[in-house]
Amino acid sequence: MGRIETFDARLLRHHNDLEARAKKTAPALLHRAARFSDISSSYWIPVGEQGQRKRKMVVRIRLSRFGCKNKPFYRLMAADSRSPRDGKHLEVLGYYNPLPGQDGGKRMGLNFDRVKYWLSVGAQPSDPVQRILFRAGLLPPPPMVAMGRKGGPRDTRHVDPLNGRVSTPDKPDKSAGENASVETAD
Repeated sequence: MGRIETFDARLLRHHNDLEARAKKTAPALLHRAARFSDISSSYWIPVGEQGQRKRKMVVRIRLSRFGCKNKPFYRLMAADSRSPRDGKHLEVLGYYNPLPGQDGGKRMGLNFDRVKYWLSVGAQPSDPVQRILFRAGLLPPPPMVAMGRKGGPRDTRHVDPLNGRVSTPDKPDKSAGENASVETAD
């Protein structure tokens, strides 16, 4: 019986030591939590009744490179925006082969239903994927602007995405406008 009493006493002493340590470190932990509370609230959102937390995820539809050196082959992926280019992905949505085949055309294949689903959920396509989805007829043409000289500011004129030429809006001639105003004044 003496052995059980010493074990209980030792257990009680150990428990008291843990409580004393917790009381000493609790203010430091609370201070640290208060310092990082604004950061944690931006990355975590509460989900469910038990107060479980889940990370926010911004999904991007982007290309992941496969193939050999000088022979690229891309897969269209739905992935978390923070994951690396060839890292983890959520789903493979299609493929794109930029090298021309025997017929001279570039090959691509898309799962239209899944691409539409990801776009409806709020996935954001990258710029190259946006151009691919425009060619497939799933998205409107991306905004394109003409480039000025190298290293200079971009031109504000819009480029027609179908033929690649700068589109100029039809403006009335200044001389015709002046003549019209002169004629109305008479």
